[in-house]
Amino acid sequence: MKKVQTILKEAGYFEGRRVDISHIMQMYDNYGYHYNNIQKMFIERYAYLDIHYNHPLWKQDMLIRLNPIEAKKVITMDVVEEYNEYLQDSLLIIGDIERENMTFFLSEKGFYFGGYDDCLINWGNDFEVMIEMLASGIKGDLQIID
Repeated sequence: MKKVQTILKEAGYFEGRRVDISHIMQMYDNYGYHYNNIQKMFIERYAYLDIHYNHPLWKQDMLIRLNPIEAKKVITMDVVEEYNEYLQDSLLIIGDIERENMTFFLSEKGFYFGGYDDCLINWGNDFEVMIEMLASGIKGDLQIID
């Protein structure tokens, strides 16, 4: 996890970090996203971070943008609602990896997901483990939506 700590520190994260998320909350409300306190606290801690890592297989710089407002521009609410119905959970958009066309979500139940069109990747319930998996080239649990 030391690698993840370094990646997060380089992105500007520090213990106790809290940012103004009023614009993000307004976007959530405008588009009908539902959120709980755990999801809101995640956004307050990590919003607006640009997390860089070198993809071990592709040998390319990858960028996780934890900017829900920017990530929202590439996904429609009907897709999110389809994900919610499939998972029987409520997903909150938290960011994306532009190069992979992947949108990141934090579920109401506390799980991190990456979404691509008709499939989801379940990264589990630990954000730092998700970052470690991504930086190591390890795939999460792939779920195809029928």
